Amino acid sequence: EPEARVKGGSMQIGLVSTLMPHTHYAQYLARALEAASPGALTVYADRDPRNETLTGCGRVKALWPRAPGYRPALVRAIAADRPDAVHLQHEFTMYGGAATALLFPLLLAQLRRLGVPRVVTVHAVVRPESIDRGFLSLFGPGLRRLPPSVARRLFAWIYRRIGREADRIIVHTRLMEEGLVRGYGLPPERMAVIPHGVPEPCASRGRREPYALYFGYLARRKGLEQVLAGFARFRAAHPGSRLRLILAGGTIPGQESARHDLERQIQQEGLGDWVSLTGFIAEPERLETLFAAAGCILIPAAVSIAASGPLAQALRYGKCILASRIGNLIEELESGADGLLVEPDGWAEAFAWVDDPAHAGALDRLEAKAREKAARRAW
Repeated sequence: EPEARVKGGSMQIGLVSTLMPHTHYAQYLARALEAASPGALTVYADRDPRNETLTGCGRVKALWPRAPGYRPALVRAIAADRPDAVHLQHEFTMYGGAATALLFPLLLAQLRRLGVPRVVTVHAVVRPESIDRGFLSLFGPGLRRLPPSVARRLFAWIYRRIGREADRIIVHTRLMEEGLVRGYGLPPERMAVIPHGVPEPCASRGRREPYALYFGYLARRKGLEQVLAGFARFRAAHPGSRLRLILAGGTIPGQESARHDLERQIQQEGLGDWVSLTGFIAEPERLETLFAAAGCILIPAAVSIAASGPLAQALRYGKCILASRIGNLIEELESGADGLLVEPDGWAEAFAWVDDPAHAGALDRLEAKAREKAARRAW
């Protein structure tokens, strides 16, 4: 069950993470931990002023900069509070730019010297054999400029040092565990596989509007180019269809050109009247409306290095999910039962299947299974 199921006791827990936006994994985790054991949680968050307005997330201390100097304020606060354990979230740019990832194991070493037990959730596992020029080109300039051999050594150093310094390591899938154990030699006895939690389920309001929704960053590694190419083929074969695409999400700093490339492809494919780019959605009510009425949710991926936050949202709303047949998504979904896995060149056929009125009953069954999975994984 999700890691937030901690019951009772007077154990004081520290959580180190960013918390924004409102769909952030750690914000859901903090709310669940606080609900399970009121008064036991302190969140050591970054200096985003929005963090100080949060309620229901324990005691939130917004104290560290998202920059290479993030460690001193964190260590001082944890040394003063002396929690019984600290749970740190690890993503490569969570603490600032790519360079800050190299400092994360040093933070763990400092906490070890304080005598504080350390639990780390590793949100992304990059397998060493996957690191080549093509893989690096999907990310920001910090990675794109590195020779693959150098990138492999840097990833290995980070993961192995985490394995040495953390008392317990949490990942969200068996595939991620295998990547750390076989790929980098981390000790299996200190690994725990806990599926990504799903927020409190929301009713889909009993309707499906004719649009497919993508929610997430507009980034090259998300596989949106294949989705658009497939949607263009679908529209050419089904000109009378009312099905549209809505791509909801912002860009990653340093990777803004990804949106420009998508806008160019939309125009070249003649999809301007059928594809909408909303940009980042900050309003929870607006996002809820988009999810609740969607005909299906798209989870495309060119690479699969992490569990999917958007997948958790799709399950939350009990929606039909079309996901790339790749990596962690193969483990997360049972194609034909609680979602549909799509080959890279199969998006046109997937759109046609969802758009066919004869499949309304099958869509109902997929949505019912998605709701069942959401209940099992609820925070």
